[in-house]
Amino acid sequence: AAGTITTSIGSSGRDYTTISAWETAQQGDLVALQEIHRGEMYKDSTFIVTTTQAIDGSTTNSSYYMHLTAAVSDRHTGKADTGVVIDYNAGTTGGVSGNDPFTIIEWLEIRNKEGAPYGAGMILSNADGVLFQNLIIHDYHSVNSTRAWRAGASGTTFRNSIIYDGDDQGLRGGTGFTTTIQNVTIYGVGNGAFEDGGTFTITNTIAMNTTSNDFNIGNGTLTNALCQVNDSDCNGGTLTTCTNCLYNKSNSTQFVDTTYATANFHLKTGSDAIDAGTTI
Repeated sequence: AAGTITTSIGSSGRDYTTISAWETAQQGDLVALQEIHRGEMYKDSTFIVTTTQAIDGSTTNSSYYMHLTAAVSDRHTGKADTGVVIDYNAGTTGGVSGNDPFTIIEWLEIRNKEGAPYGAGMILSNADGVLFQNLIIHDYHSVNSTRAWRAGASGTTFRNSIIYDGDDQGLRGGTGFTTTIQNVTIYGVGNGAFEDGGTFTITNTIAMNTTSNDFNIGNGTLTNALCQVNDSDCNGGTLTTCTNCLYNKSNSTQFVDTTYATANFHLKTGSDAIDAGTTI
């Protein structure tokens, strides 16, 4: 049956109990089937990740692809503990990985990773054209360089998301990989957005309270960024032009609540970022 095939993921009467069970059952030649396979997760279920959750093994294109999301009724409100949670349980496992081209991963809270093989991410893109959006990623700590998100392919889009409370990079690229980053807030991490030889096109993005650089961009572009550093390019990389960027801003005047246990990164009244972006 061509079209969108929607199945449920969770406990108590759902079609599948885990992400991996859904992915294994639903993978296939989606182009030949002319189908989108959409897995909807529910917040009344506990998703403890102990192994890498890879979405791979399907034949996909921009019209027919794998789609992992939260049920509309169970989407978060932009704050932790209000929607579907993927919890690493302070473990060292690999991340949720989009390995099939054009996979969509969205509307999830992903948290609590305390170690990893060097360079791993909480969530990863290992295929062209993957879309990550409406995510909350937080609480990742490791001496082995855990990142909130890591690029492993080109054409990825990462947008409309919040990253906070991490020891290493929020967003990390890779040599030769292109990424579009839009409407992202990054707070309290090691390095906000680091190209690492890739190319980031960044628009309407805030990076503050970092221990290294708010942005580290050399090949790509920064437009309508807001940063804390007292530098007009908001950038620790070699890029010297930041278009319509706001710099030297106080993190205390931007967000409703930056205390990690109660964090609310909605913009508060008087924030410099209100109406300061560009239409996308």
